Amino acid sequence: MMRFRCGGLVAVCLGMLCVGPVALADGGVTRGVVVAVPSGAHVEWLQSQTDASGPDGLTLRHFFLAPDLAREDPDVALTDMQALCEQFALPHLSSVGPQPQQIVISLSDRPVAFGDSDPEATQLFAGYAISPPHCVEEMF
Repeated sequence: MMRFRCGGLVAVCLGMLCVGPVALADGGVTRGVVVAVPSGAHVEWLQSQTDASGPDGLTLRHFFLAPDLAREDPDVALTDMQALCEQFALPHLSSVGPQPQQIVISLSDRPVAFGDSDPEATQLFAGYAISPPHCVEEMF
């Protein structure tokens, strides 16, 4: 992911696709890109990262904020996560450079830094094999 500052705003580039400008929230986390999901829940993209490999190699992780996640039916949330993988993550795959072996989608009701825990947070994670145009859920 690349970020380009332009005054107080930032343009975010994932692979060859740029999204922005978007506002920087406290702590430098890029926020503000609202992503449509089947349930109609309010979901914002927080960030993406590839710097922590998974068991099969390069893993592309997308982190999303869903403030009402604690009240949502887990099956509905999993349907939304599948859609986030297929409609957000897959289109952002780059055709150059090393290709990820897995996509992980993370939904949280509050921002939680990767690797940190927050006992008050509701978080869901799902791993997917990449098989365009689909994401195939994997156990992890």
